[in-house]
Amino acid sequence: RDPRHAYELVAARAAADAGLPTPGVWGDELVEVDGREGIVFDRVDGATMHQHVSEHPNEAEAAGRAMAEIQARIHACEPPDLTDLRAVLAISIATANALDTPRKDAATDALFSLASGRALCHNDIHPLNLLLTSDGWVIIDWEAACRGNRLAGHARTWLVLSSFWPDSKADPESAVAKTWKSFQTAYIQTYRDLLPTPIAELRQWQTVV
Repeated sequence: RDPRHAYELVAARAAADAGLPTPGVWGDELVEVDGREGIVFDRVDGATMHQHVSEHPNEAEAAGRAMAEIQARIHACEPPDLTDLRAVLAISIATANALDTPRKDAATDALFSLASGRALCHNDIHPLNLLLTSDGWVIIDWEAACRGNRLAGHARTWLVLSSFWPDSKADPESAVAKTWKSFQTAYIQTYRDLLPTPIAELRQWQTVV
């Protein structure tokens, strides 16, 4: 069996048990269908946040605030037994083909100079991992979840958003660019309003991530 699947089951259950807006998990074991492993979740119907904002650009700011609010709720949790985020990032740095050895060493040194933390970090929050249901926004995909410094999770989302819509960067005055810029601004400001965000430390985590 693939250990990543068993790990996602543990992480997803921890999130659901914490009362977060995420699909419930059925059973304590993986299932197998036609030779493929899987996790049985509650069924969730709804458009992704990306699709929703694309179709309703006037709701971009509200969606950005909602994503920040969910991330803040996640970061307020302390899961009992998940992989340490710094260990995951250390492996990512060591296996990053785009980095030469001095840069890998510098990034690793910077990583372990930062506080670890015990917050639940989804570690892949972006508009394709949120679904709009009749009960509100639901977050999915817990495969990359870890326990660590919440600023690392926030830094990852910030950086993903910065590179999520490359076409809009080519024409920053386009309607699409303005829509997602308002989304990102609302997300960043709302997270900052909800949780203390030391900018210098956040910048360090952005460099590492």
